[in-house]
Amino acid sequence: MQHLVNLKPADRHLLEFLQRTGRRLNCRLYLVGGTVRDILLGYENWDLDIVGVGNTSLVAKAIQKKFPVKIIAYPRFGTFVVNQGPDADRQHWFDLATARGERYKYPGALPEVFPVKRIEDDLGRRDFTINALALSLDVLARQGWRVFSDEDVIDCFAGRSDLARRILRIIKPDSFSEDPTRIFRASRFVYRFGLKLSSATSKALNQSRKNLPLISPARRYQEIKYILLEKNPARVFQILRQWHLLEYLVAEKPHLLKLFLNYPDADFSGADYGQRLKIFWRIDKKMSEEFSRFFEIPRALRVIGRAPD
Repeated sequence: MQHLVNLKPADRHLLEFLQRTGRRLNCRLYLVGGTVRDILLGYENWDLDIVGVGNTSLVAKAIQKKFPVKIIAYPRFGTFVVNQGPDADRQHWFDLATARGERYKYPGALPEVFPVKRIEDDLGRRDFTINALALSLDVLARQGWRVFSDEDVIDCFAGRSDLARRILRIIKPDSFSEDPTRIFRASRFVYRFGLKLSSATSKALNQSRKNLPLISPARRYQEIKYILLEKNPARVFQILRQWHLLEYLVAEKPHLLKLFLNYPDADFSGADYGQRLKIFWRIDKKMSEEFSRFFEIPRALRVIGRAPD
């Protein structure tokens, strides 16, 4: 089966440049994860996530010279966030990462990363099979940047099959214990793509719930933010409640659950993050102030929340 790649002109120009640059620098570059997943699902708008097997620092430098961008490097993780546009209005463009493996000292810890020499090894560190997919820029270039076939997708864990069957399956039995935030990610994917947990994934999720209190408030707030950015956040909160996991988002302050339980069941597609966060203040101003202090929400967002409707 063939799949269409609907690239924006700027993105095609970027990928053509990256493919040529990668070959020149002996760094093999791939579209990975959610990018490939969303193309397979036929989505028209998707984020660019790119992984390089080789020296991605040199690739990042080449990008900086070629395009009017600001690149934020995270050496600890071998990643680069590329933003474009004027300083006052920069927008995220794409992520570039070095192919890597991960080790976790304890559940909930940030991973220790190390470079790997094969894209397959990078895919093996990921959370779910539907995100463990890669597509070589060299292959796309040979196809004229317009189409690719199922056989072109690097799929070591039957992710395409799981996607077709609408199954969410972890790659490793200890995936949730390594990184418990993946449990919250699972709830978003179940909602967004209409998936069901595989039996092994459901069992692993229930066995790993004891590790959720180990997640720092900062990382939990990041997960809350991701949920609020979904089309209908209330549906994700409902899934977590069905799994008896919603309370872990505010484990130290269980009374704040009211903010999640009363979130409107509605489509917020046209609302930005500040508007979505403001809903908490509509539900309960006092609790929202406590919520914002506990999670150290930036002052600018608190101002939006407090502003009259």
